[in-house]
Amino acid sequence: MIARNTSTVLMSLKPLFLLALAAGLLAGCASPQGGPRISMGHDNVPPSPPRVLDNHGGYSHAGRRITLSPDGHYVETTYTDAIGQTFPKIHGRYRIDAGNVLLVLERTPGKREFLTRVDYGGQHYWVHVPERDRVSRGSESWLRQTSLRSEN
Repeated sequence: MIARNTSTVLMSLKPLFLLALAAGLLAGCASPQGGPRISMGHDNVPPSPPRVLDNHGGYSHAGRRITLSPDGHYVETTYTDAIGQTFPKIHGRYRIDAGNVLLVLERTPGKREFLTRVDYGGQHYWVHVPERDRVSRGSESWLRQTSLRSEN
């Protein structure tokens, strides 16, 4: 008689147990996964190395390099191959979306530049939003040459 009651109790708890197990699995799958991300310095994630975006300019076109620090600040440098040319550095804050696709550079409050990442030919290009579709056209090699590219 006791065995029959125990069996009945266990059978009635089985759906509850399965529900708890499914909830636990879903919670585990929904948690953040490891992988490339830029830490904004406020979520106890070990700092990642700075990310560098560069258009490798100089001789044929003006060079532009943006270094994104893990703490949410960036430094922008323009350069050329001409000897003795120095340009002031621009400092500001940045944000990048969770998908690592939209980058917002903020130089001064209210002055923002929006760049979106486009993957083409095994390279990450960072272009202004209106140029997003153009950069992946075969005929737009000049746009790709002058666009910022991820180095890491």
